[in-house]
Amino acid sequence: MHVETFVKSTPELKLLEHTAENLNQYFAGLAQQSEIKDWIFTQHVERYRFYFVE
Repeated sequence: MHVETFVKSTPELKLLEHTAENLNQYFAGLAQQSEIKDWIFTQHVERYRFYFVE
C-alpha cells in the first residue's frame, strides 16, 4: 500500500528504475506533511527499507 503510493508518485519510472534519490525526495515530502506523526514516518521508512533492501 505505501510502496504502491511511492511508485505511483513517479509514474514515469518503473519499479526497478527508482533510485535512492527518488526515495529521499519522497521522504522529504512526506516529512513536510504537518499531520504525519513521527511513529508513522518511522513506519514508512522501515517498510521501504524492508522492501528495497531485504
